[in-house]
Amino acid sequence: MDISTGAVNRAIGDEDLKFELMHDVARTMVSDLDRETNLPALSTKIFRMISNRTGNPDPFREEKDECNRIARPLAEAISEGILEIDDPNLRIERAALATIAGNTMDLGTSGHSFDLESFEDEYHRTLDEGLAVNDAEELVDLSVEVDHVLYLADNAGEIAFDRILVRALSELGTDVTVAVKGGPVSNDATLRDAEYVGMNQVATVITTGTDHLGVNFEESSREFLDIFDSAGLILSKGQSNFETLVYDFERLACPVAFVLKTKCGPIARSLNVSLGANVLKVVSPAPHDR
Repeated sequence: MDISTGAVNRAIGDEDLKFELMHDVARTMVSDLDRETNLPALSTKIFRMISNRTGNPDPFREEKDECNRIARPLAEAISEGILEIDDPNLRIERAALATIAGNTMDLGTSGHSFDLESFEDEYHRTLDEGLAVNDAEELVDLSVEVDHVLYLADNAGEIAFDRILVRALSELGTDVTVAVKGGPVSNDATLRDAEYVGMNQVATVITTGTDHLGVNFEESSREFLDIFDSAGLILSKGQSNFETLVYDFERLACPVAFVLKTKCGPIARSLNVSLGANVLKVVSPAPHDR
């Protein structure tokens, strides 16, 4: 409930409407939630309900702008040191750790929080922890082999650190397209956020065509689906993208690199790592016909 409570509190000040909305959110969760539920889909439904009832399409806008403002100079300060590393495996590993540190800028994960003022400490802590699952070498090998990588972005703020990993992938000789959300949902990155951090200067930036959390193949635009289907490699950033791709895993026909910090127990258990672990895991689906 933390995720919806935060959105409601940001969206409107009327206490009576807040109570009505939280009642409706609770009723939706009771009716829609079970062990097989696609949680990003349920969360999207709740965010849309809140936006429609309050008339506020982007309750997290101020926080997203603040995250971008703080993240951009931090990312710029560390980017060159990472991109100048000669060993491509280590360069990708460090870039992945930088963007995983950025993944702590998550306003929408229940039970997870971060302190903007101490974010630089978080970055160094992430470097010290390293990767609990480290498929950097496999990611490098795949990136060298393929012509096109589709990078599924996650949150505002952290997209400044995604830019480092995107540049590192591009320097391996592959073209990178970055997909952001087609409209505001939670604190996920949109075109506005991508442009603020200069992502459009280092990669082609598109949207998924929808405000759905993670990836929703039924709602996504034809442009996004064409690029998804033609990519030689997909890099999936964050938990929502992981959850939705795993939920529709049969839809995949190319390798996927999952880059994330495990911020909830179910995700950690599914990856067989501890809570709070840093993960760069490459998965290759079995061949199949679309």
